[in-house]
Amino acid sequence: MKNNFELKFIQNLILSNYGLSVKADQIDGELDDNFKLNLDDKSYFFKVYPIETDLEFVSFQCDLLNQLKTYDKTPKNILTNKKKSFASFIDDKDSVRYFRMNEWIEGRLLSSVNPIDSKLRENLGYESARLVEKLEAIKNNYSRNNFSWDLANFLWV
Repeated sequence: MKNNFELKFIQNLILSNYGLSVKADQIDGELDDNFKLNLDDKSYFFKVYPIETDLEFVSFQCDLLNQLKTYDKTPKNILTNKKKSFASFIDDKDSVRYFRMNEWIEGRLLSSVNPIDSKLRENLGYESARLVEKLEAIKNNYSRNNFSWDLANFLWV
């Protein structure tokens, strides 16, 4: 369940953990509370994970992004003031909530592109192959059960 945090709370969380005074706007997300953060001419992505998110999953996502930092289409982790890829706070229900911040990458969803021509498909295939090459080098045994975005469920995706 999404929390719909007050934007002022998120902005204060960013200030106290990253030392940045940003303007936050909530953006869509399936399970997480996601925000676009703006500071002068720079933007960031900020994610607050749901209650009871597995700490190993948060670490896994951050590790993936760290491993992909040489791939120019992947956002880079922004470290906290304590030089960590993620941090946590206790919410108003006394639950631990993990969060992380990344660079913002401008773009638009493929579903909003019209027409989707052969050049775009070719570019998508090329970038997908580059990403797969980078992912093959990552050694991690983390797995999630019942993950609807699993490529084994590609017909749904």
